Amino acid sequence: MFRFHIHILLFVLVNSAVFFGQQNYKYENFGDKSIVLNGNVTGSVSDLGATYYNPARLTTITEPLFSVNGKIYQLNVTKIEDFVNSGKTLKSSEFSGLPQMVAGTFQLKNLDNHYFAYSLLSKNRSDISTTYRTGLQNADKGLRLLGIDRYTGTVSIGSKIREEWYGGSWATKLTERFSVGVSVYFSAYEYSGNNNIEYSAITEDSSVALYRSKIGFLQKSYGFLGKVGFSYTFPKVSFGLNINVPYMELIGEGNFNQEEFLSGFDSAKDRFSANRFNDLNAKRKYPLGIQIGSGIRIKKIYCT
Repeated sequence: MFRFHIHILLFVLVNSAVFFGQQNYKYENFGDKSIVLNGNVTGSVSDLGATYYNPARLTTITEPLFSVNGKIYQLNVTKIEDFVNSGKTLKSSEFSGLPQMVAGTFQLKNLDNHYFAYSLLSKNRSDISTTYRTGLQNADKGLRLLGIDRYTGTVSIGSKIREEWYGGSWATKLTERFSVGVSVYFSAYEYSGNNNIEYSAITEDSSVALYRSKIGFLQKSYGFLGKVGFSYTFPKVSFGLNINVPYMELIGEGNFNQEEFLSGFDSAKDRFSANRFNDLNAKRKYPLGIQIGSGIRIKKIYCT
């Protein structure tokens, strides 16, 4: 039975890694300039990435603009070395492309000093799924203590994240050099994971034993996020400040299910467990964040 517990532990570790990974925005880049400068554009962004990095910088976009940022080609690779001391490597991969940002600017009549934009951001997308099949195996010493002679099993682990932001932005110049801006996003977020284990074994007295375990969860969250930006521009130097407003959740829900069945050893050891928890109070949080940046203009290029 110790192998089964190891599999459950792996499920927890894999999904924990994905959860913490989704909070890491180091590798996110929205807009052409951000791609080149690796996201260090708080004080110098001048394309539609401004909706995310500093909405005040929308005042630098004087002509109508539309952008589809499709730079992402997503490769998910899951690899576990020496899976449960079997000497085998568990590995799966998936390659897919997706647009990361769709954005555009627009103007309203009689509001010449006001700048508007809309944007759709694919904030987080991850889909990890892998399956391991043992084939027919002779039991080791630990399983023989349970009376098992041979066994075959299947283990599958999966985790999926989808997060989309739908936003609108506004900016204006308070002076010739000083601008302010605001972006408001509606966030649709879904995070799920599952772990399935199935083992069939023949015991030393030629009876058949079966073990099955299923664990799964789902979290959904819908709410609003905001960004407040400030920009001060000199002829060759610009400064920017961007404030991420904490997440305001409108709807948050979750569910968790667990099943475990064991039979075939003896009636005293048989196990039957099936639980499902719906409408759990699942809260999602984004903290307050502040970014400060500057850019130095060298000819027609900003260095940040």
